[in-house]
Amino acid sequence: MRNKFALKRAVQFVKNYVNQRSWKSNATYHQRCAEIGLEAISTMGKPTAVMLTFWPGDAHSGEAPSKIFRELESKFLKHPCKNSQHKITIQWVREKREPTPSMHGLPGIPGGWHYHAMVVMDFSKVSMKYLIKIVNDMKHEGYFHKYWLSRVNGSRDDKALVQLHDLRSDKGWAEYLGHAEYLAKERTKVKTEGRRNSNGSQVTRLPEWFKQLLPGGTLDNVPVPAGSLAW
Repeated sequence: MRNKFALKRAVQFVKNYVNQRSWKSNATYHQRCAEIGLEAISTMGKPTAVMLTFWPGDAHSGEAPSKIFRELESKFLKHPCKNSQHKITIQWVREKREPTPSMHGLPGIPGGWHYHAMVVMDFSKVSMKYLIKIVNDMKHEGYFHKYWLSRVNGSRDDKALVQLHDLRSDKGWAEYLGHAEYLAKERTKVKTEGRRNSNGSQVTRLPEWFKQLLPGGTLDNVPVPAGSLAW
């Protein structure tokens, strides 16, 4: 188990977060991000998260989003890290919005369907430079028409620092769960028949090690929503 003490603090923070937020509205998005983050702390040397926003390119706009994210994952698997295949985990949502014009020298935001994805990766194996290379490749190959990585203080200026969340630190973990609320907002969620509006990487280690931290396998009188956090 990696980052054991950070993991225990993160579990306690989730319990407090449940109490404070009561898992209101779109609880699944918060829950999945919490699960993905906890597993990353347990399995990665330097678990780091960043939010990616993109509009699909014309050639891929009608594809199932899972195909786009599988391509993103496959590019990380090709990273030339000796004796290692680096994997990432993703929680994504699909949204629709009206276009906004450019203002004050900043580019406008195209309308239509777009995606927000919380991408969690091990920064002990890859770097910010490699992440930028991957998303640029995705744009060059037509998977992304337009994209950006969340910037500090919400800036859309490409020169601003990218907002990275170090999941091992109390501050980074709190900011990560707070940022996940952006995925959970209801305003731009449009339900369409036959189209999935959210999904994420499968959490494989959670039941195995999470129970060890919680005697009896419960969150100590905290009401837990239905789903994989409720066993």
